[in-house]
Amino acid sequence: MDPRYQPLFEPLAIGPVTAKNRFYQVPHCNGAGYRDPSAAAEMRRVKAHGGWGVVFTEQCEIHHSSEIAPYIELHLWDDDDIPLIARQAEAMKEGGALAGIELAYSGVNGPNLYTKEVPLAVSAQAIRTFTYDPVQARALDKEDIRDLRRWFVNAAKRCRTAGFDLICLYGAHGFGIFQHFLSTVTNHRTDEYRERDARLPPSVARRGRAVGREELPQRLPMTAADPATHRVDPRQWSARRERNASMGILAADRPRAQGRSASPRRPLLDVGHHRPHLAAPGRGRE
Repeated sequence: MDPRYQPLFEPLAIGPVTAKNRFYQVPHCNGAGYRDPSAAAEMRRVKAHGGWGVVFTEQCEIHHSSEIAPYIELHLWDDDDIPLIARQAEAMKEGGALAGIELAYSGVNGPNLYTKEVPLAVSAQAIRTFTYDPVQARALDKEDIRDLRRWFVNAAKRCRTAGFDLICLYGAHGFGIFQHFLSTVTNHRTDEYRERDARLPPSVARRGRAVGREELPQRLPMTAADPATHRVDPRQWSARRERNASMGILAADRPRAQGRSASPRRPLLDVGHHRPHLAAPGRGRE
């Protein structure tokens, strides 16, 4: 083997867990989601048996107040969903891979066409979807933000119960609420959660890490792309990188034209870019 490629096959510590190599399958959707859990699990199993050191699910919706129907994704709305995602974790680990899951709250990208809940977003505005659904989101108030933190922690606990080793908190491509807090396009707030002082992402990450007896490694993918145009403003990216560093986030991707940044050796919270996404109305605030 060419010695230049030898590091790809070496074990890599990620917080308290170790991947058998550096082949890291980032979260990506396959269209199965909650509707075809056996097919989704089998796909991840094949990847693990093929040699990947880390295998992730697609985005997994953490609460019924934010869903993207008619698109099919994983659900982790309550404890009843644990067996479904546990099947995927078991399939990944059977092949020797670390099992990862991506937790998502879609915010202004979640029209809730299935649950019929009023969407919650960083600021009140029209829903941003591929199909331009005529739905209006209301702004998160302080109680909603407290709830959102708790929902992510509850989801992390369920991931631990289901057997996952790694968590990715979705905040990229304009589709995750963490990016919505950090973008002038979607954050028009004037309180302490305004764009230049957004504190939700690091606070959720700190709470999520503490789940269980050991730290649960988490990855927070973000991009500097405008959620509306998907174009990168290098100045905005540079400012975001500095702000991310001040929040304890270890690395950030550069705009694609400038290349990728290297990941730290032992990331507990890594920022990156990836490509791959039956609530009862009365469930209330869990």
